[in-house]
Amino acid sequence: MSLNHTKAHLVRAMMEGVAYALYDSYLIIEKSCSKINLPIVFNEGGAKSKLWRRIITDLFNVPTVVVKSRIGAPMGDAILAGVATGIFKDFSIAKEKAQYIDRIEPIKENHDLYMNYFKIYKNLYEHTKSEFDDLAALRN
Repeated sequence: MSLNHTKAHLVRAMMEGVAYALYDSYLIIEKSCSKINLPIVFNEGGAKSKLWRRIITDLFNVPTVVVKSRIGAPMGDAILAGVATGIFKDFSIAKEKAQYIDRIEPIKENHDLYMNYFKIYKNLYEHTKSEFDDLAALRN
């Protein structure tokens, strides 16, 4: 296996690890909310990576999209200021300005495989949880 191939596997494994943590939080939100609006909308940062989006789309088993105008935080700041000063009557302007592109649909086979890995992730977390307390105690 080449060094570049090994690096690619490590990067993907790190992305999947972060995605499992996000998915764990998503499941908590899903249990506590009566409705989650879909698709999941990506903007900036990791949204630039098709691989990252594919991993999350398949793991969460929901469609994802990207915001066409990826101005991000500055646009949100401008909308907040506009509503606060009365330039905009409410936040509906945000929906008007948001155009979604690059919709990705989940692949069921990938989701099923990720669910097997997610079980292992959860088990590993449960078995190592006490070590995090030990690490925190060492820092103090």
